[in-house]
Amino acid sequence: MEFLHSDWDVEHLYAQESWMREHSPSGITSGISTAVTRAEMERISGLSTPAEVLAVMKQNNTTWNAATGANSWTLALDGIRDPGNLGTIIRIADWFDIPQIVCSADCVELYNPKVVQAAMGSITRVAVSYTTFPTFLHHAKSKNLSIYGADMHGDSVYAQELPAAGVLVIGNEANGIREEQQSALTHRISIPAYKHSGAESLNAAVATGILCAEIKRIRN
Repeated sequence: MEFLHSDWDVEHLYAQESWMREHSPSGITSGISTAVTRAEMERISGLSTPAEVLAVMKQNNTTWNAATGANSWTLALDGIRDPGNLGTIIRIADWFDIPQIVCSADCVELYNPKVVQAAMGSITRVAVSYTTFPTFLHHAKSKNLSIYGADMHGDSVYAQELPAAGVLVIGNEANGIREEQQSALTHRISIPAYKHSGAESLNAAVATGILCAEIKRIRN
C-alpha cells in the first residue's frame, strides 16, 4: 500500500479478489490490475509464503541532490553487499529523516527483492543513487560538507559536535571503508564498546542506526 500511495508508477497489480475488495486501491484501473487465485500467486511470487498482492513498479532512477544535501545529512555506503543490510539502512534513513543515500557502484543492487522487502516501504521515501564513490565524496567536500567515516579507531561519536548537514560514510561489512576513500574523510567517528565487551564489531546496519540516532539527538 505504501508503494501504491507513493508517486512511483504502477506497471501492473496482481491480487486475489479478497484483497481487491478490501482495499480498492485508488488510482489503479482495471486495465493495469489482474485478479489471480491463491495458486497463481504462489507461482508468480518470489516468496515461499506469498502475500495476497504483487505489484510491478517502474524503477526510479535518482542522483544525489546537492541542494538537499546542503541542508541535511546524506548516508554514503561503501561496498555494502548484504541485501538485508541495505534494506535496513534505507529504513533507518527514513526513520531519522535522512532523505538521501549514495551507494558505491559495487553495493548490492537496490531492486534486489530482499532489499525491497527489508526496506518495508521506506524505499519510496528515501532517494537512493549509485555513483563513482571518490568522485561523489570530493564533490560533497567541494560543497563545504564534512565527511564523517564510521571507523572503529575513530573518535567517540558521543564526544562530537556534529553539524546540521554532512555525509556519513559506512564501510563494507567485512573490511570497512576502503583505502581509496580515506583521503576524502574529514572526521573518523566510532561507537565505543563497553569495557568488558568481547564483540569484535557491530553489524553495518546496527552501527548506522546508532550513529544516525546520535546525529539527530545532537541536532534536536
